[in-house]
Amino acid sequence: MLRNGIYPTSILTDYALHINGERFPSPLRKPSASTDPLAMEVFELIKEWQINNRFKLTTSGSTGTPKPIYHSKEAIIQSARGTADFFSLKEGTKALCCLPLRKIAGRMMLYRSLVNHWELTVQHPEGNPLKTAKAYDFVALTPFQAHQVIKENPAALNQIKTVIIGGAKVDSALIEALQSFNCEVWETYGMTETLTHIAAKQISPSTQESFHCLPSIQVRVNKEDQLCISSPYFSEIITNDVVQLIDQCTFQLLGRKDFVINSGGLKLFPEQIESKLMGAIEDRFYITKSPHDTLGEQVTIVIESNAYPEDQLQQFKSTITGLLSKFEVPKKYVFLPHFEETTTGKIIRKAL
Repeated sequence: MLRNGIYPTSILTDYALHINGERFPSPLRKPSASTDPLAMEVFELIKEWQINNRFKLTTSGSTGTPKPIYHSKEAIIQSARGTADFFSLKEGTKALCCLPLRKIAGRMMLYRSLVNHWELTVQHPEGNPLKTAKAYDFVALTPFQAHQVIKENPAALNQIKTVIIGGAKVDSALIEALQSFNCEVWETYGMTETLTHIAAKQISPSTQESFHCLPSIQVRVNKEDQLCISSPYFSEIITNDVVQLIDQCTFQLLGRKDFVINSGGLKLFPEQIESKLMGAIEDRFYITKSPHDTLGEQVTIVIESNAYPEDQLQQFKSTITGLLSKFEVPKKYVFLPHFEETTTGKIIRKAL
């Protein structure tokens, strides 16, 4: 129960922990012998949780050099409680952590389980973490993992009650593919600074247009329409994301301020152009900007491939032109053999 925007802190109790197929009766008592490096990592993090009140995490590096972020135990507890409240996850929830524990998304799955007394399964991160269909109440995936599960073992999704997807934009093709499954799927919004998600929108079985904030989270916009996030457990954060504000707890995401393309005075958001092209382009790509003599900036598409032959390029241009408005059509085409990525697999976008 929230009181003045804060959840009461409770004492950590025992629950079952599963690591790479091995069951540990309690997360509070380290096994006498374990040769599994992942198990050792998990128990070291639990030990740290028991004795520390301040925790160091690192940003993803998708918009710059990774930097350390520090959070208090109380902030983590409040965030964990908010997630449980928003998604109606009770004590004993069966959750799966298949994300790197060194990063915020995986670490928070462990912390949520400790705070909310969930039964947690931890396994090594991989493209398809659901090769075997098992019943879970709550699973967090990246968009890439979700695509791989649908491709290789789609039946596994029908064994899950709630899936959250974050870490990168959820494309329209994935949203469409998810409509045929029984699980409830949410796209999340958040970052290391906010202890992962502070808002979510359902994308299956129903599809919401706006993100809805978790309990105790409030949002506003500044003069540049940038999203500003506040809560009782962290200071206000001014993001680089431009949004359309619906109310103090609801917003629609338009794109990043530092990615926006000002072409002849018209502001274009690469993320919106990319969403229209998802499924129509086989190679990985992103939209960015490059200088233009008269427009100032022009829409530029960067494709992870060797240069297309001329006939293929012309067909490609014809295809995407039919999917975009005249202002969104790329004026420059760039081919790169390989995209640079962060340690978490996010593409590092560059203006050209």
